[in-house]
Amino acid sequence: MTQSACPSYHNNITIRNCLLAVLMVMLLFTVQAQDKKDKLEQEKKDNLARIKEAETILKNTESKKKATLGQLSNINHQIEIRQQLIGAITREVKLIEEDISETNV
Repeated sequence: MTQSACPSYHNNITIRNCLLAVLMVMLLFTVQAQDKKDKLEQEKKDNLARIKEAETILKNTESKKKATLGQLSNINHQIEIRQQLIGAITREVKLIEEDISETNV
């Protein structure tokens, strides 16, 4: 039978073509959706890696901060001890000056 002799044959081809077109469009949307999903998953992995790196840097910074604060505390303690030493030397110089003054009198 030819197309013109049987209108239902023509309708079946048209319906088949429409269904095929719809299926192709659905497949295209599915592929695009999967691509977007894959990209989002990769972006999520990248962001999690960046967060982990930032946390590592923060921990290192905190460790360095503690070490620096420890060094600062030690330096302040050394300054305090040196100030005490200067005070002791100053008192000793005064005693020596007093002894010299008493000897000269």
